[in-house]
Amino acid sequence: MTDLWGDDKADGPGDELTPERLAYIEQCKADPRNYFWGVDPHTGIAIVRTLDASDKEHPIKPLPTWPFLLFVVSVFAGQKGVLLEDFGVAPEQVNEKKVVIDKPRQLMVSWLLLLWFEYLCLFRDFTTCLLNKATMDESKKMLFKRLGVVHKFWPEWFRLWAQVQELRSEGEMRYERACSVIGATGENVEDRAARGDQATSFGVDEAARHPRLREVLAAVAPMANQIILVSTPELGSPGAAFFAEILKEAV
Repeated sequence: MTDLWGDDKADGPGDELTPERLAYIEQCKADPRNYFWGVDPHTGIAIVRTLDASDKEHPIKPLPTWPFLLFVVSVFAGQKGVLLEDFGVAPEQVNEKKVVIDKPRQLMVSWLLLLWFEYLCLFRDFTTCLLNKATMDESKKMLFKRLGVVHKFWPEWFRLWAQVQELRSEGEMRYERACSVIGATGENVEDRAARGDQATSFGVDEAARHPRLREVLAAVAPMANQIILVSTPELGSPGAAFFAEILKEAV
């Protein structure tokens, strides 16, 4: 029986990396939606599970299949194997290199940003993704608190395949099998840019609250293949005016 709430006692072949599971991994490489909303081919248990702190009975649950989230993943991926036509959007209409999301709260877009980074690091070798918030401590807290939940509830066979190390003191998630990394950044983002680091994807969470948003984007623009800005609209916040300018440019 399919159990999406996190009961790992379902019958199955244990932790063995079976041909069916290897085939599932190949499906993930072809389309990120298979990772975000996929299930173990033997047990039907969701691969990705997140924390809903407002739900006291079932706080651990799969990522919702809201059309908005499906669309955001499609935009993140652009023409890389995802059918934007499902949403009436042609791939050439989307600039996946610069994505700006003006989000209401409780739509899980910040979760989606981190899961997109994780998808890239799991299934694209030699990937570097950088998460930025106003301070390094805020970035670390978001990175380890949220992805830590995802890793805790991965099926064991997937955890063994992924080979992730959580280096909290260094502010990095290292994906050893793929030689990839997610790094937390804050005030030191210019240091990374100055030493020539290249980012597959660079994301700013709560961009409108960022006191140095303009400077951060100027520093990372030459080093990042993709820039994602996510924020709840907040008039009067330090970066709100600049974020509003960016939104107008994106329309």
